[in-house]
Amino acid sequence: MLDKNFIIRKVKLIHEELSHLEELSNFSVEEIAADYKKTAIVERLLEKIITRAIDINQHIIAEMGKGIVSTFWIIYQREAINSRRKCDLRIPGVSLLNEGGLP
Repeated sequence: MLDKNFIIRKVKLIHEELSHLEELSNFSVEEIAADYKKTAIVERLLEKIITRAIDINQHIIAEMGKGIVSTFWIIYQREAINSRRKCDLRIPGVSLLNEGGLP
């Protein structure tokens, strides 16, 4: 079952980080790139936003009863069907995919 509170909490945190990013919107890209501290702040805020989005996605995938490998298998099947070609989804450490276990 999806944990609504988990998702809401993560979305709120993403919103807070976006608000912090907005504080830097008065600076040009050049000004941010020239200032090490501003660059580090932007990088860290983006990292936190992306990590939280990944957390939400992993939670949804887990609650759907599909693991990461299953999710890649679904993507592989759709890609093969949609484009009439196979895509290479080799992932280190996943023997099913690396040993040619996929058709």
